[in-house]
Amino acid sequence: MSDSRPDGASEPPPLPPKVVSALERFIGHLEEERRLSPYTARNYRQALVRFFHFMASEFGWAGDFAQVEPVHVRGYLIHSQGQHSRRTVHNHFSALRSFYKYLMRRQALAASPLAGIVLPRLPKSLPKFLTEKQVLQLIAAPLEALKAGQIPAFEAHRDLLALELIYGGGLRISEAVGLNYGDIDESRGVARVLGKGKKERDCPLGEGAMRVLRHFKEHFAPARDRSAPVLVSSK
Repeated sequence: MSDSRPDGASEPPPLPPKVVSALERFIGHLEEERRLSPYTARNYRQALVRFFHFMASEFGWAGDFAQVEPVHVRGYLIHSQGQHSRRTVHNHFSALRSFYKYLMRRQALAASPLAGIVLPRLPKSLPKFLTEKQVLQLIAAPLEALKAGQIPAFEAHRDLLALELIYGGGLRISEAVGLNYGDIDESRGVARVLGKGKKERDCPLGEGAMRVLRHFKEHFAPARDRSAPVLVSSK
């Protein structure tokens, strides 16, 4: 795979077959064993292809991974800093580290050329948050869109429920999406979710979220048994 070149420059030559083969096996490992999303696997692939082309064009690299040395990686780091943001550079090097760890685990290499490579620090930013007024506007948006005829009733009440679970119950998006009716104790107004690190926690949902939940469950839910997901599509 080659990078697109909007400036009209010539396409880089194809990678050696052994490099393409190793790359495909690694991408398969990401998708099948590590269960990474296709989006993440695609980004890893693109990052590695950029590095391989850099090695070939700058150092005449012919595809022997054992010949990649720290001095080459530092050269690529300098090159990348002139092309991308610090966040993107970190993402690219995360792909490189994962790839070389993969090779080492399979005894294809004794050491990684990325050992000792220090990346530029990421800038620290303050967390962004909504004001109380903005939150109220956000929660009101689904029903406002319904009144304006922009979305059907099912989507309006489903979206309102999602917002209430996230805001009123403090659920992460992944937790709200993975919530089943059996996870909710309606008598106490508490949802049990599986969070980070596979740890369970109880989340009080609040009166507003529970009221919206009961309304959605009664009037719109296609299934209400304990194994049925709370947030569903119209289909």
